[in-house]
Amino acid sequence: MLTRRNFPYLSIFAFATFSDCLLILIGIISAVIHGALLPVSLFLFGDIVNHYTEHSKTQISSLENQADIFKSGSYYVCRRFFCIGSCAVLLGYMQIMPLSTAAQNIIYRLKIECFRSILRKEISWFDYKEVSVLQNQIIDDLEKVRAGISDKLAVSIEQLSTFTCSIIIACFCSLKLTMIISSTIPFFLIFGFLQTRLLRNSSVTAQKNYAEAGAIAQTALSSMQTVMAFNGQNQEIASYEEKVKLAEHHDLWMSIYMGFSVSAVLFSSYSTYALALWFGPTMVIEEEISLKQFLSTLLVIAIGGMSVGRGISGFIEIIQASLSAQTLNDLMEKTPTEDGKIVGLCDKELEIEFRNVKFSYPTRPSNRTLNELSFIVRPGSKIAIIGASGSGKTTCASLLQRFYDVKYGSISLAGVNIKEINKEWLRSKISVVSQKPFLFKSSVRENIEFGLPNVSFDEVKLAAKIAQAHNFIENLPNGYETIVGENGISLSGGQMQRIAIARVVLRDTPILIFDEATSALDSESEHLLQRGLEAVNVGKTVFTIAHRLSTIRDSDTVIVLHDGEVVEMGSYHDLKNKGGYLTNLEFHQKLDKATIHDVDSIETSHNPNTYSKRFSSGIINGLHSKSSTRVDSIWYTMLLNKPEWKYIYLGCVFACITTGATPLFAILFGRAIKVFTLSEKLEVVAQCKIWSVLYFLLALAVSISMLLQFLFLAISGNRLTSRLRMKCFEKLMFQNSEFFDMPENSPNSISAILNIDASLVKGASGVRLKSMLESLIGLLIGLGIAFYNGWQLALVILAFIPLIIVSHVFHIKYSSGLHVNEQSLNKDSVSLLSDCIMNIRNVQSLNLESKFIEKYEGIETDVLKRNLKLAHFFGLSKGFTASLMYFLYATSFAYSTWLISVDYMQAEQTFIVIFAIVFAAHGIGQSMSFMPSLAKAEIAALNVNKILNLTVIDTIEERKPNFPEAFDLIKFEHLKFSYPSGKNLRVFEDVDLQIASEKTTAICGKSGCGKSTLFKLLLQFYSPRSGKITIDGLDMLDINKLSLRKRCVLVDQDAVLFNRSIESNISYGIEDDCNQDDIEYAAKIANIHDFICSLPNGYKTVVGDKAVQISGGQKQKIAIARAVIRKPRILLLDEATSSLDTDNEKTIQENLRNLNFKCTVIAVAHRLSTIQNSDKIFVIEDGKVSESGTHQELLRIKKFYFRNFILQ
Repeated sequence: MLTRRNFPYLSIFAFATFSDCLLILIGIISAVIHGALLPVSLFLFGDIVNHYTEHSKTQISSLENQADIFKSGSYYVCRRFFCIGSCAVLLGYMQIMPLSTAAQNIIYRLKIECFRSILRKEISWFDYKEVSVLQNQIIDDLEKVRAGISDKLAVSIEQLSTFTCSIIIACFCSLKLTMIISSTIPFFLIFGFLQTRLLRNSSVTAQKNYAEAGAIAQTALSSMQTVMAFNGQNQEIASYEEKVKLAEHHDLWMSIYMGFSVSAVLFSSYSTYALALWFGPTMVIEEEISLKQFLSTLLVIAIGGMSVGRGISGFIEIIQASLSAQTLNDLMEKTPTEDGKIVGLCDKELEIEFRNVKFSYPTRPSNRTLNELSFIVRPGSKIAIIGASGSGKTTCASLLQRFYDVKYGSISLAGVNIKEINKEWLRSKISVVSQKPFLFKSSVRENIEFGLPNVSFDEVKLAAKIAQAHNFIENLPNGYETIVGENGISLSGGQMQRIAIARVVLRDTPILIFDEATSALDSESEHLLQRGLEAVNVGKTVFTIAHRLSTIRDSDTVIVLHDGEVVEMGSYHDLKNKGGYLTNLEFHQKLDKATIHDVDSIETSHNPNTYSKRFSSGIINGLHSKSSTRVDSIWYTMLLNKPEWKYIYLGCVFACITTGATPLFAILFGRAIKVFTLSEKLEVVAQCKIWSVLYFLLALAVSISMLLQFLFLAISGNRLTSRLRMKCFEKLMFQNSEFFDMPENSPNSISAILNIDASLVKGASGVRLKSMLESLIGLLIGLGIAFYNGWQLALVILAFIPLIIVSHVFHIKYSSGLHVNEQSLNKDSVSLLSDCIMNIRNVQSLNLESKFIEKYEGIETDVLKRNLKLAHFFGLSKGFTASLMYFLYATSFAYSTWLISVDYMQAEQTFIVIFAIVFAAHGIGQSMSFMPSLAKAEIAALNVNKILNLTVIDTIEERKPNFPEAFDLIKFEHLKFSYPSGKNLRVFEDVDLQIASEKTTAICGKSGCGKSTLFKLLLQFYSPRSGKITIDGLDMLDINKLSLRKRCVLVDQDAVLFNRSIESNISYGIEDDCNQDDIEYAAKIANIHDFICSLPNGYKTVVGDKAVQISGGQKQKIAIARAVIRKPRILLLDEATSSLDTDNEKTIQENLRNLNFKCTVIAVAHRLSTIQNSDKIFVIEDGKVSESGTHQELLRIKKFYFRNFILQ
């Protein structure tokens, strides 16, 4: 669209309805008329000045008669001032309220349209995006658009109207004089155009750097246990600091450009007085114009120039809104590819055929994932797809759901190419459970209901029972209404998988895809789950992608993939004896059951897991529990700006010069007016030229001081912003796990403080002090001049000052009220946006786009309703504030008329008094124009201060001893533990176990029994409630954490990789430089060196956001390499090979046994073939160690381990 490309700002209003357009029209008309009031009122100044000067020239003989004429004419002008003030009340309201209302409505629709556009994007679009950067950029752009079309637009139109009307009135009074004193305007326009382009370039670059810094913070905060486990805090801080420093540099240049713009406006405005006094008096003496025309032209041109200065902040907001609108337009215009039309195919005829499919991911077009892949799946059959990691198993599932469309070959459903089938209908027939299922930040019940909305609670419970999830759900703090937390943090991996399976059961689709769906479950739970699913899966086509053979033995057909091709296909029993891949897999997973005798029956009754890892209830002493007053936060923030006090001092000095010079214009103006009472014409011209030079020098001084003020305060403010971001981020990096477990401390909430609040806080330091000094000094100088020249009139005018200040305070209150209200309510919408972007595959797979759009719309509707109410108060405060100045003029001139008539004051003194206070009030008003930002800064300071007041947990670690280089025994002694957010639910009741040095120890048990919790306690993520962990008698809590985590390294089941190169991920957290040989050695141990070398960029290949560019198995291998390179004394393997095929797993296990350093291995696994050769195995049940021994010893006990052994 031409409008969107060339006029992005105007495209925002495409989201306005007819009623919104009427409101905008009313607001614009009101703003135009309101803006015209000021130059019209200044035209009246000409009448007042004319009356006053004529009265001064009057002879004493006719004074009595002239006094009546003088008072009659002056009072008439005062009544007109009062009428204008009355109109200003209504126009101020009609200017702000309609535009604010329309803006809120437009932003409401724009947000929803952006959200809708994101959810409708192709998955390939997200592959090219850094998701964390994307979501931060969208939030930032929406906020800038909102600011640029609400009250800032109204103010800009008002000031533009003032400028335009000033030029028109001035031309009406004297075209020649107007042309002379407006000669600076073309220069200003050209200068402004160049400045706008520079400002745009700096703004775009700064936004990009801030978005990248925000992405680093978001990723780190979302993966804090990984960051802590590898001591990666300093590395994250360094990366974050680099981006923040770059953004600070471009932000500084933005401020300098803004300073040049404002200075140019001031110089252009005030120099009009100099030009007018240089040329105007000659024109008056030569009777080309009257004194009234001269003064009216001078005043309206001067005020017109000042209006541009007052509107500059609004113009800048509009420019930034235009830039953001362009980004949002690009987001909304990039629509998905054309969808198919076919729907309604018969469920019983959904035969699936892959025919000669060749496929490469868009981000890696040279790497072929599938190569001439062909197979047919009959309706209602059970298909297993197995193969090495990265062989294309999950890719098949993605292609079947049309996350990508194949270019070569075809995929058909019931004989129809799936490209011709409607995506929504197609996905409604397919259900997927992945190895790492995603749960949304809502209740357990709602997460299950996402499978099929509008179902009864009984149906939800039935689905949960089939998925073996009902019992543990009932034991959660709030049962089915328990909030699972961000990314399902409240639950264990196995519990998350069971809830995801319950969702699929409820969904009841004819095609099911289980992609390592039970990898986090023990064999007994898996067996019970499979028995439950058998009944509901009758007649359905079931795809099972797995490495664990126990899950695929009942499949009708097994497809073996290798490098994207089918290398074996047939029944399980046929392939098992064929001597190929499956035979090898069977051999490696085979467990020795020859020692088992007399096993007549196996009791497999399920004891529900009573304990859950974490819950979203409960409060800790952290970010949101500290109380802090607004005043304390502001002064603390100002202290943080102490290193820049010299810049703040210089900025305030030049601000005082700027403000102090403003009332001096009143003296010069009064003296200039007095000149026209002289009888000698040449003397009038000579005196006016002197005042003209003084005006020019004063204009030059004010513009230079304004530029320097901007420069020094920009340095101070930008350095403070960077320091706050980095200090807050550093504080957060060294908090414990308990802090991040709390829902209120979610990554999204904290990121908002870092990205938005830290930037706003600079308005609470140097800018705040500057504004206070400007207001105070301007007022004091103005009042001093006023009282010196006429204390009676000054007292009357002074009565208006409290009203002006109070009106500004209320105006600011309602302006900031809109910000506070929106900020607090937007947390839910930001969280939902983040959830959907981070997990777009799950959203589209479940066809949840419409549901989430509806949910997002509901959240934004609440924001809209509250903001629409505030818009009325905001408009009233604007009208009342705008009218006070006109009432002040009416009262002041009426009273001064009486004072002059009784000889208490001279006309010259009257103008000095009025203009001294009025100019001071204008200065206060200009300072107050920054007060909405100041109010936002105060609120932001509270949020930032809460982070800065946090205690850095690791500050006491330096005094603790390091982890010993050698040890004999690790003991877990009488451990009792419950997570801080679920203190009433005990994970461990009384755990006792011993781990020998340089041995392999395994831990197994039901999903959620606390296996991973042992690792977290060992790594000091949490502390036991009672009992202790010792190493050769030394309490682990007395050992330095950083030293402990260097020697004790974790490989998690859902390993987190960062959006950087493979090389950087492997060496992550290591402070010393790693040589390439060490990196390659670690990669070879993890059996991934050859794969990395096959990539176009080798070890420099970036894995992408959330490692989307590689498979789950490849991700686990890199995680293993990351652990090996550190040469740990203790290696913790938490389902570390669950995504790997058996061949790769055996190779890695063999490599780990042959490491070139000594290591103690502690492994958690459900696949018993992984741990059967361990030196000792512990089984945890009901919060205690229920079994321990070697593999053979546990088989003889015939309890949990034995039952799982039989089922495998």
